[in-house]
Amino acid sequence: ISLDEKTKETIMNLVKEHEAIKNCYNLYSTPIGNKYFVVFTIAVDGEMSTYNSHKLANHLEKDVEALDKIDKVVIHVHPENLT
Repeated sequence: ISLDEKTKETIMNLVKEHEAIKNCYNLYSTPIGNKYFVVFTIAVDGEMSTYNSHKLANHLEKDVEALDKIDKVVIHVHPENLT
C-alpha cells in the first residue's frame, strides 16, 4: 500500500517551493501503522555546499513530516546530472 495521489502531489508541491531543487525522483513510501515512512531523492546544483544541500533537505523533511499522513521522511541529496 502506497501513499494516495493527493498526498504525493502535496509532497511534490512542497518540493517545488524550493528553487534550489532541480529534480525530485524515486519517491517511495511504506505504511507504518496509520501513517507512512517516505523516502525520495532530490537533485541540487553540484556546486552547492554539502552543508547547504543538507540544510535544504532537513527543512524539506520537516515540511513533509508536518503532513497528517506522514510519520518519517528521509531525503537523499545528489548533485544534478550525477550519472
